[in-house]
Amino acid sequence: MSDDAYSPHTGCRMARLRAGLEAQHPSLGREWYRVLDRNEAALCPVPPADQLWIEVGSRLRLLPASIFELIEFAL
Repeated sequence: MSDDAYSPHTGCRMARLRAGLEAQHPSLGREWYRVLDRNEAALCPVPPADQLWIEVGSRLRLLPASIFELIEFAL
């Protein structure tokens, strides 16, 4: 998918590490993190289909979507 074909979400998405994965991902707690649709500072601002841009503290990290449970709030 090209950047031109990208359509952003209309709400706010949040992600939390799936239960039982804390040992495999010690830098992530079981708290809710904001999911971003784009990271303009990255070489590829739109994440691949199986990954997410997650705001962890003050950093944006590209992480596998399969390790998170997601919720979306309508704005």
